[in-house]
Amino acid sequence: MTRFARLALALSLLAIAPAALADGLYLKLREGARPADAAGGDVTLTLVAVATHNFELPQTPIFLIDDGSGMRVAAELRPRPVDVPETVRVTPDQRFEGSWQLSLAPGSYKMKVRYKLADRTLESNAVKLSVLATAQP
Repeated sequence: MTRFARLALALSLLAIAPAALADGLYLKLREGARPADAAGGDVTLTLVAVATHNFELPQTPIFLIDDGSGMRVAAELRPRPVDVPETVRVTPDQRFEGSWQLSLAPGSYKMKVRYKLADRTLESNAVKLSVLATAQP
C-alpha cells in the first residue's frame, strides 16, 4: 500500500469513526413557531433527540438559561409540555421530537436543555431567543 493510500484510508476512517463509534444520545434544540395570539413572553422550544442505543428519559429535561449573567439552571421556569409522553423513549429506529412552552420576561436569552443520565450528563445546543415587551393598551 502506498503512503498516499494509507493516508487516504486513515483520513476516511477518522471521518467516519465518530459516527460509527458514537455511543449516545444527541440533542438538538430549536425555537418553535410563535402563534400570533401567544402572550408576550410565551415561547415554545422544540427538542429533537436521536440515539445510537435505547434511552428512556424523563418527560421534561432540565432547562438552562443565560440572560447575560452566565448559563444557569432555570429553576424559576415552569416548562409546560406540549404533547410529550410521560416517558420519552429514544431508539436508533425512533427519534423523539417534543415541545415545551415557557413564559419569559422581555429580554434576550440563550437556552439549552440538559438530561442527567446514570453515567453521563448531556446538553443540547444553545438557542438564542428575543422576547419583546408587549404594548400596553
